[in-house]
Amino acid sequence: MSRSRQLVLAAVVVAGALAALLLVSRPAGLDEASSVSRRSGGLLLARRYLESRGVRCTTFTGRVGKNGPGSASLVVAFPATGRPRRAGLLRLKRWISGGGTLVVLFDHTFPGVAQKETLEALGVATRPIWRREELNPFRWWTRVRRPWRLSSPVANTPIVLSSEARVALKPHAGDVILLEEPKHNAVLGLARTVGRGRLVILPSEVLSNGRLLEGGNADLLEWLGRRLPSPDVAFDEGIHGLGAPAKRGAEGTPMADALLAQLALLYLLAIVALARRQGPPWPEEAVRGSSVGGLLLRLGAVHRRMGHHADAARVMVERAAAFGGWDSVPADLQEIPPRLDGPGLIRLAQRVARRQEHDRRKER
Repeated sequence: MSRSRQLVLAAVVVAGALAALLLVSRPAGLDEASSVSRRSGGLLLARRYLESRGVRCTTFTGRVGKNGPGSASLVVAFPATGRPRRAGLLRLKRWISGGGTLVVLFDHTFPGVAQKETLEALGVATRPIWRREELNPFRWWTRVRRPWRLSSPVANTPIVLSSEARVALKPHAGDVILLEEPKHNAVLGLARTVGRGRLVILPSEVLSNGRLLEGGNADLLEWLGRRLPSPDVAFDEGIHGLGAPAKRGAEGTPMADALLAQLALLYLLAIVALARRQGPPWPEEAVRGSSVGGLLLRLGAVHRRMGHHADAARVMVERAAAFGGWDSVPADLQEIPPRLDGPGLIRLAQRVARRQEHDRRKER
């Protein structure tokens, strides 16, 4: 193998390996941001850190009642597999206005529907971070994997994110900016006063297990732990699948029943449509003859155009006489006009056929 082919083969192998890494690799933002998760995107280390500082951390798996989650502070972290109810979000907003503290940790890379609904219900607006797309795959890979370093007034060193953000927050007048990326003018963390309570919005990755010990992430968690009211902090784990499954009512599943009824109706209509003939029967084209018959018809048309009726009549009578062994040709068959036409030839053929039939009867 030549050296050029070896280089091409090596390039193909490297490209295949890179493609496989792209397929199997998962960014940290796709992990569940649960306080009981040990994965890179989990919040177990942050929970243990708060407990070491004397904060009593509890797990909240139920629904938000009229008095809120039953604790002074609540942490809701995304991404999550669950979806909070609209009524619970409205009660949560009233609970914040009454003096509660809510910490929302959002996914800055792949925002889901549940996260969007939660932020909208709480009055937090977001915007996409527009940037020029990179067409070179190697430069794109380097860019999306380049850590972001965010400035914060509560940390001595920049706070680290593993990759660039896709969404940013829209601050209001009076909000305290906690995290900001100067290059893209993107606000990624803020604290807002809502009535007598407080709302804190931060990316979930800055407090995750994989990033808490980098940069100023621990300083941010220390600041947050001091601002949380005592005596306890509840982590919402119901949206992460913890807790008892929801009980289904005894009324069944009306949507499934309606779907089955519609399918049964469609099948019934299909059977009726197939069993009943639609419109008149389709006319079948009659077969007019074989290829031999078509050849004879065309041959007869040629003889008719050339006027060969008289010649054909004489040949027909001569061969009939030779085949039948006639002693003499009957007089009615001898008179063949020189300008014999088609109907006359047919009448002559009928007389020849009657004479042949008479000869067969005599032989019997």
